[in-house]
Amino acid sequence: MRGLPKSRLFTLTTLLFINFLYFLTTTALAASNVQANIETRGVDENSPGNFISEIRKGEAGHTLVFGQIDIEASPVIIWSVMQDCKAQLHIIPDLKSCLILESAEDGAWDRREQKLSLGFPLPNVRSEFRSDYTPYERIKITRTGGDLSVLEGEWTLTPQTQNITRISYQAKMKSKLPVPTRFIRGAARKDMPLILKNLKREAESRMPR
Repeated sequence: MRGLPKSRLFTLTTLLFINFLYFLTTTALAASNVQANIETRGVDENSPGNFISEIRKGEAGHTLVFGQIDIEASPVIIWSVMQDCKAQLHIIPDLKSCLILESAEDGAWDRREQKLSLGFPLPNVRSEFRSDYTPYERIKITRTGGDLSVLEGEWTLTPQTQNITRISYQAKMKSKLPVPTRFIRGAARKDMPLILKNLKREAESRMPR
């Protein structure tokens, strides 16, 4: 580009950069579109029981999530991990912050804000939700604000043996940000297995030896 006027050189450089971003975006869209309607299901051979992660396309642009894993820890230990806001930073990939906005005096519920990075060039996603607690058995999640127009979920803890607890999660979500739903499903497809395995690791590390 020797000899080109600076203004034209700037224009060409800008166009190349825009084309590069367009290539990255369309490539990601194409890849995720192939997987859009495919159920993701995994089995962890190192787990004492089953490990399942499923992401599906729901009606009206909803993303449906289901996960399940067996953890060698008591419901009491797992419960302490799930209520620990700071621990979530080590469990949920790309989670930037977790804040408890308010809570009931008796601990029956709290309201939280979480900020999640989807990676460049996508904006961060802020979710605000209420968690209603049935101690050591169930956590019901309901959207109260943030960038998700729909967020409904539930965690359940079911003892299998004296030392093994089965954790199940199901949720329905939809973003109101100008982000294609295939990106949301792609992020969930990548993150859900990691969330389950990170929860398992954190809980089992807290068990007395």
